[in-house]
This record gives sequence, C-alpha cells and structure tokens, in this order.
Amino acid sequence: MISAIKKFLSGGLICLLLVFSVDAGPETPGWSHDLSAALTGSQTSLKDWTAGGDNALSWVLLLEGDSILRQEAFRWTTKYRFNFGQSKVGDRGIRKTEDRINMETSITWDRGWAVDPFLSTSLRTQFAPGYRYGTIRKQVSAVFDPAYWTHTAGIGHKAKAWSLRSGLALREIVTRDYVQWSDDKGTPEKETIRIDGGIETVGSVKWKLAKSAKWTSEGKLFVPLTDTDATALRTTHSLAVTLARYLTIRLRFQGNNDPTAFEGWQLKEALTMGVQYDFF
Repeated sequence: MISAIKKFLSGGLICLLLVFSVDAGPETPGWSHDLSAALTGSQTSLKDWTAGGDNALSWVLLLEGDSILRQEAFRWTTKYRFNFGQSKVGDRGIRKTEDRINMETSITWDRGWAVDPFLSTSLRTQFAPGYRYGTIRKQVSAVFDPAYWTHTAGIGHKAKAWSLRSGLALREIVTRDYVQWSDDKGTPEKETIRIDGGIETVGSVKWKLAKSAKWTSEGKLFVPLTDTDATALRTTHSLAVTLARYLTIRLRFQGNNDPTAFEGWQLKEALTMGVQYDFF
C-alpha cells in the first residue's frame, strides 16, 4: 500500500508540472501532424591497439508522431512511438538495446467545459524477442508477448502544449509463452491473460524550448482497484536539439515502476546523435 501511495504522489507531481506548463493559445480546426524519424549510431574498429579495447557497432531507429483531427464537436488524436536498436561488441552476438511499440488513439468530445469526456485505447509491446544475459542467455519476451492493452473512459483537458486526463480503465496483459508477465502468483494455474480494472491518469508535455530544441514528457499512472500494490507508473522524457539541418542530438530518459514486470524502479538513459528528418 505504501509503494502505491508513493507512485500516486509521483504521478501527482507529474500532473502538477503539466498544469503549470506553457499554453500557446487556441487550436485551429482540421488535421495536424507531427512526424519525425531519426537514425543514430556509432562504430569503432581497432587493430593492434595496445591500449586495449574492442570493436563495437550500435544503431537505433526511431519514429515518433501525432495525428490530430480537430472539429467543432470532437477531437480525434492518434499517437505512435516506435523505437528499435541493436549493438555488437567484439565477438559477442548482436544484442537488442531499444525495442518499443507504443500506439494510442482517443476521441474527446468538446462540450465547452473545463474538462471534456473522452474514450481511448492503447497498445504497448515490442518488435523482437528479448533476452536476459548472464552465464547463459535466457529469453524472457517475444513479439507481442507480452502485449499491454488499456481501454479508458473519463475526462481530460487538452491545451496547446500539454494534456491531462483521468478515468476508469481496463488493462489487459496478454501473453503466449512468457506468462511471468500475466500470471497471478496467488493461484497454481499459469494465466496467459491478466485483466485489471482501475483508474488511469495520463499526462504529456510538448514544449519547444527554442527554435532548435524540443522537450517532451509523457507519464502514465495505473492504479488497480483490487490490488493497489500493483500500481504502475511509467514516464518518458526526451530532449532533442537540432545542431544542423538534419543533425540532432537526443537525450532520453525512461523510468518504470510496474510490479507486473519488476519489483522496483527500472531506469534507462540514452544519449545519441544522428540524422533526423521531420516530415511535418
């Protein structure tokens, strides 16, 4: 219960930061798109290098975008976040370093209130098998195994630079072979599907710090009604700075606290440089 309260307070802090973000003014009707692709990488080759070291090669491909249809009565928003990357050091095999499929679509009805009703559904999964490396390599996940589906109905507020919403949610964790993600440890059966009803709060910020710098933050808090100790908080923060027309340096930080995956915080930080193209 204490861990759930801590995560709830952390999620509340994220929400407060969103509320005090800059609002850039009214929105215009019609379609708007924000789509960018980036490819980053590094390569090192050594021969007779007396100081030591090893050959290395790594790369990451990223595709992120938002598509929004604004009408007088409603707003339809679709978000997509795709990442995939690998690395190879010396004689070790190729290892995955990035793998993310995040998609979400929502419809919000504009009632002219301070908050508006919405419906949303989201999917979070991966492109390729995942392994843990130790004395032996052990596979722990696969394509769409696990897959997290979340369906939410509630109220929210959308401004130019930020959005915040909360509502009743149904979360499904679907697996095939790697049931550790969905299994109820309190029963002898190995469940391949876990369904939790709860409350989901989602916030996001997209802030242009300067002409060549953009900050984005996204946070999701899910509180199961029947097991608050399984409260999950996921955050992603990214700073992208354009150094030249197509050259970008990107700093990304992820923090996850989800007991269905791991007891405690999972943290990931990545600093990359490469080419980026903005389609819109």
